[in-house]
Amino acid sequence: MVLKDVRRWRDVVIISLIALFAFAAAPALGATVTEAPNVSTADPPRQGDQLTASSGSWTPSSASPTYVWLRCGQSGDPCAPIDGACGRRYRARSVDVGRTLRVQLSVTDSAGDTASVRSAPTRVVAADEYAQDEPPGGCVQVTPTGPGQGTFTSGAQTGAGTTPPADTTLAFIDPFPVVRISGRFTRKRTKFTRVTVNAPRGARIRVSCKGRGCPYRRKAIAVKLVRIRKLQRSYRPNVTIEVRVTQPKKIGKYTRVKTRKGKAPLRIDRCLMPGNTRPVRCPTA
Repeated sequence: MVLKDVRRWRDVVIISLIALFAFAAAPALGATVTEAPNVSTADPPRQGDQLTASSGSWTPSSASPTYVWLRCGQSGDPCAPIDGACGRRYRARSVDVGRTLRVQLSVTDSAGDTASVRSAPTRVVAADEYAQDEPPGGCVQVTPTGPGQGTFTSGAQTGAGTTPPADTTLAFIDPFPVVRISGRFTRKRTKFTRVTVNAPRGARIRVSCKGRGCPYRRKAIAVKLVRIRKLQRSYRPNVTIEVRVTQPKKIGKYTRVKTRKGKAPLRIDRCLMPGNTRPVRCPTA
């Protein structure tokens, strides 16, 4: 009887060890999109219509999602990201007429693994002569960490291409400047942990700051890549930082970032025409 009990416990221990080693050897599953987003819009969508993407589904649930809109051919391919068009909403523009639109969902887990999937293409966007173009704002990717708080990063968009637009003899600064800003926010404060401007040689960078806590009101810089460390600090809501990058006889870049209470900063990207200090919508390349 004792011998049978010993054998039975031995078998239990062996089976448990086998299960334990099998579990340990099993590869960890990374981020996975289990359901692609769907785009809700008129059929067919028209210039000026707002398109809304469903959230989609993914695992693990703690992974961070990002949404980028794509402008595609009439068959749904090839596609290219639309500068400044992120989030789950996008308003169709004149440049979209005759094209289809899709949204790409990407999710990133805590280990840095990323998975992406695209929605089905819309029908071809139709023209509307009475619609007014409304260019997308700057992309600010937000990761919530609690009620009214989170982290943010922006700067993937450039706001324009680097080839001359069809309706002007002017050219963009080439390569077009990139302004990257990231940090974190709470209900009362916003802290910038990174503020960088990447521009080609010969360009001039002008930075201004308005509001309480600004390190200076205006500053001019003439370098290729600069990390503006004095702007990397904590701010109250309603502080506005403006970055202007210009070059003689070239279309330049304008970026404005405004801090908000309990929200990620609001970012707007525009263009600067030669000899004009007022930002305007970027010409279509």
